[in-house]
Amino acid sequence: MTEKAEDEEEEEEGCYQPTSASTSCTSSGLAVTAEDLADRVANVSLGGGDVLKQETADRKAWLSKRQRVAIENSWKRATKSDADKHVGIQIFFRILAARPEIKHIFGLQKIPDGRLKYDLRFRRHAVILTKTFDYIVKNLAYKEKLQQHFQALGERHTVLQGRGFFPEYWETFSDCMRQTVLLWNKEKKREITSTWYQLVSKSNFPVRYIGF
Repeated sequence: MTEKAEDEEEEEEGCYQPTSASTSCTSSGLAVTAEDLADRVANVSLGGGDVLKQETADRKAWLSKRQRVAIENSWKRATKSDADKHVGIQIFFRILAARPEIKHIFGLQKIPDGRLKYDLRFRRHAVILTKTFDYIVKNLAYKEKLQQHFQALGERHTVLQGRGFFPEYWETFSDCMRQTVLLWNKEKKREITSTWYQLVSKSNFPVRYIGF
């Protein structure tokens, strides 16, 4: 037998391992794989539990069901008023009364206070306010959706900075909104004040999104 033939014979013998050895190697490989799989499943389960706990914590940190119902009911009563006592008109009028210096931002600087509620531009802004708060109330259960809405609202108002729109005006807006809603909820003044305050503070009103 030549040296080359001997080498080939040795290679063939190396290829054919005993069945028991082959099974042993295969079983070992499966054992490691199963162990890794078990660890991964355990890690996924743990991660899922952590996510669930975080989601539960987020819900608790947000408005409770009772608070959401209180806000919804108070807003419903406020928006059932007559046309001349439209909630948006009341809110916007209070804002301009508290901050008369911002009338020029809305093109209302030449309109006497007694005529504001009858001015078309004033009423258009009042309608926008009403729709904004109506959207908020209808989406109380969706914190992230509201935060995205506030972010977009804040970004749109950045263009007004050059015209004298200052960050503290957002606080005035939220204060006037709460005061107006209370007009139709005097019997539950303390509860309503608290729940609306929670809404504004926990939802991150627009001022927190525009770099102030």
